[in-house]
Amino acid sequence: MPRLGRRKPRLPESIGSLMDDVRRIARNIIAATAEGDVMIWVSAGAEVFCAPIDTAPDVLAEYVLGVYAMGAKTIDVEEDLQALRNARVSRSILF
Repeated sequence: MPRLGRRKPRLPESIGSLMDDVRRIARNIIAATAEGDVMIWVSAGAEVFCAPIDTAPDVLAEYVLGVYAMGAKTIDVEEDLQALRNARVSRSILF
């Protein structure tokens, strides 16, 4: 007999790249918060990932963009993405 009320956990999914339009990625993040709190992180290759907070993998702090909940503002997420993009570009120029 199937169990009611249990959903298959969502796996982390790529929602874009830091090289993409941050507005589009921010809208994807906001849409993902409709299902609950999400953790966002960015790989060393600049790929942006999203997963529900309760199923998110362990990620080094330097890769975590943040945790967002329903009610988060798109502009705040855009600013976070832009700040991370700028930091990564600055770091790559220095090294």
